[in-house]
Amino acid sequence: MEKAKLAVIGCGNVSPTYLYVLSRNPRAEVVSVTDTDLGKAVQQAAEFNVKKVYQKHEDVSQDNPNAVVILTPHYEHPSQTIFFARKRMDLLCEKPLATNPLNLEEMIQVCQKEGIKFSTMLQRRCYPNTIAAREIIEQESLGEISSVRFNFNCYKSKEFYSGWRATKKTGGGVLMSQSLHRIDQLVYIFGNPLAVEGKIEITRDYLEIDDRAIGKVYFEKDIVAEIDADNSFLGPENKKTNSTIEIIGSKGRILLSDDL
Repeated sequence: MEKAKLAVIGCGNVSPTYLYVLSRNPRAEVVSVTDTDLGKAVQQAAEFNVKKVYQKHEDVSQDNPNAVVILTPHYEHPSQTIFFARKRMDLLCEKPLATNPLNLEEMIQVCQKEGIKFSTMLQRRCYPNTIAAREIIEQESLGEISSVRFNFNCYKSKEFYSGWRATKKTGGGVLMSQSLHRIDQLVYIFGNPLAVEGKIEITRDYLEIDDRAIGKVYFEKDIVAEIDADNSFLGPENKKTNSTIEIIGSKGRILLSDDL
């Protein structure tokens, strides 16, 4: 079986998870890792037995990888996606794909023009409890849905926001950065939203992006999901992420929780 040759761009917090999984996939071979911090790239290459290391993403194409995995900060996703798309390399890009819709539209258009595959990682769609919840809703086993609530809270410190994450231009708030995967669970279960409304707040003076958000997402069949997300939460377990999706119907209740 011929292996797909992959290049990984970005050696930050999430890259070890990707490299761990890819290194154990018999159909994949990571041929290079790249990071502007060369020390990080060298360290992760050694840990996962990757032969080549680069400091500039432009150098990756010399190995002719079949696909590129982009794990860099949000603000770099558009330019790097377009760069590799024009090299006609398939792409998997970490969320969020972009921080504004205009950049995202351009990314999609270029990928379509070049005829390459372009996707992001929405792994909660593969969770057994998410799949089961979707099947229950599709089969109407829960009866008439009367309430859908998504609650999320955690604490992201000033140190967490000390770099690029704190600014509107380069970062992303509690909805885009921390809650996105759980909101995608709702979309996977109920389908594409018909409308949304909400309010975001900035509760700390060193932030330009939201750390508190409330809202409603309207789906077909008069289903409304209420959202309450907060990453300034200071509780007894302030380093822990608490996340639940509760779906109540006339015949029963579904609770999706990270603790279950």
